[in-house]
Amino acid sequence: MKTAHTFLIVFGLLMAAGSVSAQISILAGLGFSFGTTAEAVGIHIRGDVDLDDSPYGGSLNFISYFSPATGPDNVDGVKAVYRETNLNGHYFFISEEDLSVYGLAGLNISTAGAKLTINLPFTPNIKETETQVGLNLGGGARFPVADNILVVGEVKYILSKFDQLVISAAGVYRF
Repeated sequence: MKTAHTFLIVFGLLMAAGSVSAQISILAGLGFSFGTTAEAVGIHIRGDVDLDDSPYGGSLNFISYFSPATGPDNVDGVKAVYRETNLNGHYFFISEEDLSVYGLAGLNISTAGAKLTINLPFTPNIKETETQVGLNLGGGARFPVADNILVVGEVKYILSKFDQLVISAAGVYRF
């Protein structure tokens, strides 16, 4: 929950900065991601900032993967937990009206674990998680589909103890 609050604070600051300065573009949206280590599809919230008249930009996104109905080895009551927060810098190789292509590099914070629910009186639930910091490397593309609405496709590899390939697709609105 703390990560979601951090995301909202940073996104609010970016929105305020966008209203003060006409030299940045703010984009925000929702999408889906698939992670090879999480072995699941997740939903992500993203906020992007582009520096106008510059090939540089960045993004902040939070991904929460949907856990399987049961955990490892099909043990009833075990729910897998996998979340990540990403702060990436973008370099746009192509920045045209109908297509933008960028490379990305950035910081990843992943949390993985399991939650065991025991349905017995006076028995506490057990939650075990581990958090790792890693490096993101990848790229993406944006395609406009309407005024101020874009589709984003992104592929990145996370280098950390939780190495994984993440493929994402999102819809974003340009403010």
